[in-house]
Amino acid sequence: MPDAYAHVVALARRQDDMVTRCEARRLGMSDAAIASRRRTGGWWAPIRGTLLVPPVRDRVRAYARAALAAAGGVVCLLTAARLHGVPGLPPWQAAEPVDVAFEDPAVAVRRRRGCRRHLMTLAPPEVTDLGGITVTAVHRTLQDVVLWLDRAIAVPMLRAVLRHGWLREAGGHPPRAAVPVGESRPGAEPSPHFVALKDAVLRRHDSGAGPGGGPEFWRLVQAGMAEPGDAGRADQVHRPGRGDGEISRSTSGRGSSERSSADDPAWSCQPGP
Repeated sequence: MPDAYAHVVALARRQDDMVTRCEARRLGMSDAAIASRRRTGGWWAPIRGTLLVPPVRDRVRAYARAALAAAGGVVCLLTAARLHGVPGLPPWQAAEPVDVAFEDPAVAVRRRRGCRRHLMTLAPPEVTDLGGITVTAVHRTLQDVVLWLDRAIAVPMLRAVLRHGWLREAGGHPPRAAVPVGESRPGAEPSPHFVALKDAVLRRHDSGAGPGGGPEFWRLVQAGMAEPGDAGRADQVHRPGRGDGEISRSTSGRGSSERSSADDPAWSCQPGP
């Protein structure tokens, strides 16, 4: 029994402090021993069939591990954003379910406490591995948050992403030296990675991939990015474009008859001079 316990703890430490009940049994722990650890040892089950072994070093990773171990799939949306360390997100709460994507509609509609399932089709480049956790890639994650989550989450997130220079490099990872929040970069051009993200979101929005991410969303983000000395910038957000003030979607951010909001210095993710 002591050896079995030590083996289970060692396995948990290699798996973000998580083991499945089946793994614990396979290593020699009985149901009674597991129940005892849950009563007196601080073990708990965030998702049925899984166990967290304290001390839990990173609860977001531990809960994500548990969700994948119990149900499979790919971690997505808010949970994926947390795993990538995306700035501007609301504080994590213990009751927050793990967002998991499935391609099979029959699996996506099943319910399991602790998991929030989503029906998604993901191409291989849109999925990555974060230390053993299968998760949507950064750019796909940002798109999905904008398209699917409430604006109260998506707008502050994207503002923080832009201000901290997350879209200055390919792949959406933070640069070595983040741009200080609120730093003005007059005359800087928009990052092609940001323009690509914006175009992808608008295309998916137009195709019905999600309720969010339309022109009004980008106007809200831009309004919040205006610097205190930039007179009139927020008042110019509603510009003539496609139809009733829609934002032009140029793939380069330049060369269109109507200037995209991405050409505004407030949208730039490029470093200043």
